[in-house]
Amino acid sequence: MKKYFLITLLIISIESMGQSILLTPDNQTIKSSITEPLTITRSDNSKYYMRFLNLDGAFGYIGQYNGITNEDFEIGTSGSSANGKFFLTTLAEPRLTIDNSGNVGIGETAPSYKLDVLHAGSTGIRSKSSSSFSVVDIDASSGDAALRFAKAGVNQWNTRNNPGTDDYQIFELGGGGERLRIENTTGKVVVSGDFTAVGAKLFTIDHPLDPENKLLMHAAAESNEVINFYSGNIQTDAFGKAIVTLPNYFEALNKDYRYQLTVIGGSFAQAIISKEVLNNKFEISTNQPNIKVSWEVKGIRNDLRMQKNPFVAEVLKSPEMKGKYVDAKSHNKPESKSVSFDTNLSSLND
Repeated sequence: MKKYFLITLLIISIESMGQSILLTPDNQTIKSSITEPLTITRSDNSKYYMRFLNLDGAFGYIGQYNGITNEDFEIGTSGSSANGKFFLTTLAEPRLTIDNSGNVGIGETAPSYKLDVLHAGSTGIRSKSSSSFSVVDIDASSGDAALRFAKAGVNQWNTRNNPGTDDYQIFELGGGGERLRIENTTGKVVVSGDFTAVGAKLFTIDHPLDPENKLLMHAAAESNEVINFYSGNIQTDAFGKAIVTLPNYFEALNKDYRYQLTVIGGSFAQAIISKEVLNNKFEISTNQPNIKVSWEVKGIRNDLRMQKNPFVAEVLKSPEMKGKYVDAKSHNKPESKSVSFDTNLSSLND
C-alpha cells in the first residue's frame, strides 16, 4: 500500500540534506510513495531538523535544533520568531499554547502565568496516581507558598504558610485579614472570629485508665450567655470569715457576677457571701468557725471584643438560609435542604 505525506507550507527546507524545495502557489503539495517510514538523517551525526519558513525569515521546526544531546527532539519556534507562539490544536482550535516567554496556556491563547488554564466546565486540574499517593507541591524560595481563591477575577481567600513563622494561615482578602492560624511550633489553632459547631465541642484523649484500648471525651459546657467560671475550696477562720482572691483580671473581664457556696463536712453550718467582689476579692462568712466551703463564681464576659460584638443566643436566619437547615439530617430532611448544599459541588465527585 502506498503512503502519502502532504505538506502544505510555502517553503520546506530540509537542512540535514542541504537542499531546498520551492513550491509554487499552484503546486503546494509534496506527494511521496514509500513503503517505509520517512527518515531524516545526517551523515555526521550532528543536529537535524525540518524547518518551516515564512517570508519574514521566522520559522518553526521539527527535529533537533537546540537540543543538548543528540537524543533530544524538539518542536518549536526559532529565535527570530520574536512574537511567535507554539500551538497544539484539535478540531482547528488551539488547546495548548506556549508563548515566547515560556508561559503555558491550556485553553488560554494569551497565557499570563507559567501555567494558565481556561475552561468552561466545573472542574479544571486533577493530579491522579494509579498506584500510590498523589502530591501537588507549592514551593516558594522566599515569601509565601500560597493558594489564592478568586471569584470572577476578584480575590477572595488566600491560604498560605507565613514566611516569617511558617504558621499555616487562612486569609480573607480585601481587608478581612487573618481568619485562622495553626502555629508551626505548637500546633495551636487560633480563630480570629466566632467558632460554631452543630455537634459537641469536646476534648479527646487516651483514656487514663486504659490508654491503649479506650478514648476519653469530655464535652464543653454551654450556655445562652458567654460566661466564665471560677471555683475553689476555702476554710473560714476562727471568726467564720474567709477572703477569696480571684485573678487580677477578673473585674476587667467580667460583669453580672453569680455566686454559689456549698458547705463541706459533718457540720450543718450556714455560709453566705458577706461581701461581694471588689478589687477582685470577695468574702465568705459562716455561722460556725473553721468551716470548709466550696465556692463558685460566674461572670459574663465583658471585654472590649464582647462589648463591640455582643453575643445573641437567638437570631433570625438570613434570607439565603430561610427554609433550609443547618443540620438537615437530624430533622430527617434531604441533603438538598441543607444550608451548605451546593449543586455545583456534585461535579467535584465526577
